[in-house]
Amino acid sequence: MLFLYVIVTQLIGFSNCKINKYSEEANAQFLDLSDNNLKEHENPFRMKKVNALWTKAKNRVSGPHLAELFADLKVHDKYELQLKKMKAENSDKDGSYEAMVLKNYLKIIKQYDLENVYFGNDVTSADKRTDVEFTDSKLKSLWNKAQMAGFSAEDLSTLKDEFWHQQMKIQELEFMKSQKNDIPDPADNSVDTNEQVSNIKKSKTEIKDGYLRLEELVSSLPKNDPLFKDSRVHQLWALAKKTNWSEDELNSFKEELLHFENRLTKQSFYKEQLDMSAQKIESDLKDDNYLDRHRQLEEKHEVIYKNIKKLHTELKTKVTKALKHLEL
Repeated sequence: MLFLYVIVTQLIGFSNCKINKYSEEANAQFLDLSDNNLKEHENPFRMKKVNALWTKAKNRVSGPHLAELFADLKVHDKYELQLKKMKAENSDKDGSYEAMVLKNYLKIIKQYDLENVYFGNDVTSADKRTDVEFTDSKLKSLWNKAQMAGFSAEDLSTLKDEFWHQQMKIQELEFMKSQKNDIPDPADNSVDTNEQVSNIKKSKTEIKDGYLRLEELVSSLPKNDPLFKDSRVHQLWALAKKTNWSEDELNSFKEELLHFENRLTKQSFYKEQLDMSAQKIESDLKDDNYLDRHRQLEEKHEVIYKNIKKLHTELKTKVTKALKHLEL
């Protein structure tokens, strides 16, 4: 009992003594979680990326949500610091930890409805995007190529994770650029500005390397099907593989599909020529020779289109009959 009394007495005495300035500030930071107090914190985290999000987010979030956001970012700050160390040591060789950190970052952004802060006003959140899955045009084009390359469902799912990892890096770069543009006078804070420029350069390098990796993956993964570029042809081939056709019959049908795809390419070419011709006519209606050429293009395109439509119907009928026969 005497021992406990001494310990308690010492603790009470310590609580009443003057504490140093650092402890005072540290305690204030974590004990006073009122709205106003939190919003006064300019750079409460160790990583600039997290501080940058906090600077904008604290003006959009209030009440209990602000304290929750602060707590989430505090934890995420540790993840970012660990990632920085791992990159310096080159210990995240497969990028799995970086992918986890990025996913957690975007999870926080989505949870607190900060998409406009992070993505910018012209880009909607992932939940609101229904027509396109990837917003970057180069990434979207590469993904379309991957989808038509004949990968197995398992390989395509794995590849999709790699694509999302790349998209998150692109979004992070855009966010860093917006933060750099928010600095009113770079000369006032040259150290921070230089670090931001350095981080942007590193991010660009990582994105460039990421594209090279994706292109290599798309080219190197084993493919089960020939590379049909047109979705209509690919669909017919997928149906054909469900029939009980022999290998020779399948190969013969494959040749028909390749021929059909060539027709589609030709039709696409004439369609482009026809569109360009129509634009020319709109700008210069007095050229009778050009009007004659336009009519010829229309007739040529119409013939090709009818042939393609007929051929497509024949191919669909052929494979549909084979499937019906399979069901009997």
